[in-house]
Amino acid sequence: MGGDVLETLTDIGAWLNSTDLHFWARDTLRGNNWVSPLIQSIHIVSVAAVIGAIGVIDLRILGLAARSQAPSEMASRLLPWLWTALVLLALTGFMLILNRPPRYLDNAAFLAKMLMLATAVILTLLLSRGLRRGDDYWFATPARLAAGRTLAGASVALWVGVILAGRWIAYV
Repeated sequence: MGGDVLETLTDIGAWLNSTDLHFWARDTLRGNNWVSPLIQSIHIVSVAAVIGAIGVIDLRILGLAARSQAPSEMASRLLPWLWTALVLLALTGFMLILNRPPRYLDNAAFLAKMLMLATAVILTLLLSRGLRRGDDYWFATPARLAAGRTLAGASVALWVGVILAGRWIAYV
């Protein structure tokens, strides 16, 4: 099955490489000296915003930071930044992929990044859902605290993995 998925992604990359969207992205990114660095900079700043927001929330749930802050209040302030930055990440990332589809869709580091990213977003949704229920949700019982800390720890590990895999894309 794994071979079929990789073959399908290769086919999608080849198809995307022949679309008008690819030519538009390529011409936009390569046609102006300032567009590509701008798109990449927005992508990187958005990564920092996501990691900063979820990192503080995860560390709070883990009991390692901001213990004086109410978790739901912290989440209400930081999650809008996170979701906005994720949208910017998706838009800029899609444009970068469109510029060179085979480079990304045939790249193991990119595929690992996308898998970790999808899992990290799901964990973030689960954590934020609990935080919207109130300050004591993840702290109400020992079992729930253990679950929240497990999710938060996995979230930290996955977001670090997303960053590392993103950097490795250029070298794989």
